[in-house]
Order: sequence, then C-alpha cells, then structure tokens
Amino acid sequence: MIKKKVRGRRTRRTVRRAFGALFMTMAIAVAAVPVDKLKADVRNDTSYASQDSIVVDQKNCGIPFITDLDTTIYTTGDGRFQFAYYSEDGSIENKYAIILGYNGGQLDNGVLELPNTVDAYRKYIDNLGGNGQGYCAVGKSGNFLFYKKTDTHSEYKLDANGEKIPKTLTNEDGTPATDEEGNPIYQTDESGNIIYLSEEVSTTSYMPCYFSDEGWQGLTNDDYYYLDSAGKYQPATDSSHMRITNAQVRYVGNQYLTTGTGADEGVWKIANNVVGGKNDYGIVDTPEKGIFRGGVAGNIVTLKIGSNLCGIGDYAFNGCANMTSIELANGLDTIGNHAFENCINMRTVEIAPEARLTTIGAYAFYNHYRISLHL
Repeated sequence: MIKKKVRGRRTRRTVRRAFGALFMTMAIAVAAVPVDKLKADVRNDTSYASQDSIVVDQKNCGIPFITDLDTTIYTTGDGRFQFAYYSEDGSIENKYAIILGYNGGQLDNGVLELPNTVDAYRKYIDNLGGNGQGYCAVGKSGNFLFYKKTDTHSEYKLDANGEKIPKTLTNEDGTPATDEEGNPIYQTDESGNIIYLSEEVSTTSYMPCYFSDEGWQGLTNDDYYYLDSAGKYQPATDSSHMRITNAQVRYVGNQYLTTGTGADEGVWKIANNVVGGKNDYGIVDTPEKGIFRGGVAGNIVTLKIGSNLCGIGDYAFNGCANMTSIELANGLDTIGNHAFENCINMRTVEIAPEARLTTIGAYAFYNHYRISLHL
C-alpha cells in the first residue's frame, strides 16, 4: 500500500484544513492528506501517486522495521502489551519501545490509553524448570533481575553430637540447678515438655523480581542483581544490566508476533510484516494481524494516545467497530495504511493543537461516517 507524505509547515491551521478535506472524502477512500491542494486522493487505485507527493514505503515510513526476527520481545508485567526494545543505531542509551502485541482484556468504560512508557518483563523459568509466578523484571541485556530477601527464624542449638541442648534451670547465683543426685534440672513448659535452647538465624536468598511479588516494589537500581555466566549474583548497576523501566513508547509497529505453546507459552517472537509480508504465496497483506485489530481489541470505545507516540502502524486498529472516539497527542507524526479502517462507529477525532501529524496512509480512515474533528 502507498502512503503520501505531506510537505509544508506543520501548523494547526494546515492540519485542520487537511483533515477536513480528508474526512469529507473518506466514505470513498482515503489515500493521503495533501497540503497544497487541500483534498484527499480518492482514486480506487492506491498505487497511484501524484507528482506533488512523496511515496512512503517500508524504507522511509518512519516506523522502524526490525530485521532480526530473533530480537527479544518483552511484555508489560500484566501481560497486556508486548514490545521490542529498539534503537536504530543499536545503542542501549537510545532504545525505546515499539508495541508489537496486545492481549486485550477488560477496559474501564471501554477506554484504552496507550502507555507513554513501559517497564520490561519476561517469562522466568526457575532452575527446576518451573514457570514461577509469571513475568520477571529484566535488565537492558535481557537479563532477569533478582533482589535480596532476608528471612529470620529460630533454630535449636545443637551439641557436638548434633543433639538439641536442653535449657537448664539456674540458681540465684547463676549456677546450673541440679537435683539430689546432681543431675541438671531442665526447664519445661506447662505440659511438662523439656524446653530446648534456640537462636535467631538469618538467611539471605535471591528472589526473582516477579510482577506479582510486592517484596521488591520500591527498590532502586542499587538493589537489583543478575546472574552472571558463572552462576554468581552480581549487582545490576552497570548500564548494560540495569533495569528497563520507563522506556518511551514511540511506535505501534508494522510487524506482528507469534507466541509459543506449552513450556514456551508467554514467549513471543516476531513473525512477519503486517503489510508486504512473505509467505508461501508471495507478498501479502495480513489485516487480520493488525496489532489492535477488532478481533483482540474490539471492546475499545475510546482510544487515547500519549505524547511520546510518533507512529501508528498499518492495520493497527482495523475493524474496531465499537470505537467511537480518538484522542491524538501532539507527538504523533504518522498514521499507517488502513490503520483505522472499518471502525464504522467512529464519530470524533481530537487532535492536539500543536500536532506534528504529517503522514496519513492509504485508506487509514476508510469506511467511516459523520466524523467530527476537534483541534
């Protein structure tokens, strides 16, 4: 599919006029938002591109495509959003989140608010092969994070033979009390049972930072550890092992995921591109793989997009028939092909006054009626 990229000043007036023209024609087909002529291209042939537009394809659409399909996929602790932690130059310090998966679930009043930032978790399998308690916080090298837990409990004191030591009575002068035969007199409880000496013992263990475990909540980077290649716990304070937290969500991506089964349930991998993917039949589009497509996110009524989000991928919200309104923050630059196609009950689109939106893909708002634009 083709997108046409708007050239010109990114002003409030331009966005208002361009969107107005676009929405007037969306019942036919939306292909672009040309600024100069202030009308949308309504040709049925979406391979068409006028001379005053720029064709936007996979290479220059602005939404990154991840070529390494083995890239680690993370999840939010509640398992709702899956994302890649990515940077164009590969540097850790420049990485951000690209949402590639969504598991749906109940929404309060039908409102889905895309997070501005996310914390990264992965499924943790313990040394015994168990699945533990779900998703564990991770560091920037994909390392699982642990925290120190100290438990204090009582243990009986033992003699050289490993026997428990009874607690003896003492005389006023502090000497052990004995009976007439010189045998020590032991302390007993109300039932006549001998009381044995005990002591408080502290043990330290390293626990996975499970999302469901409140024991590590509130800790700082100085309190996390990771397992090195020698099986020793090391402080996760260096830049390559510290926790992935508050990663900015920049994009809803143009790729989709597969999830494992059995022991690999809850582990995701990049499968293919939503548009222009390859299979046994050649190059295909797969609208049914849109990340927030109606089949998994059909209960969205109101969509709110935060200021960090720069781009929404192809077919992202295709077929969300219950969606009635969208709130777009000023960071959004690109809306992909067919992104909101067949959201047939859409009524309102609110755009931040200083919107940066410059690119709207082919058929992005196709099959809508009576939409109101608010700037």
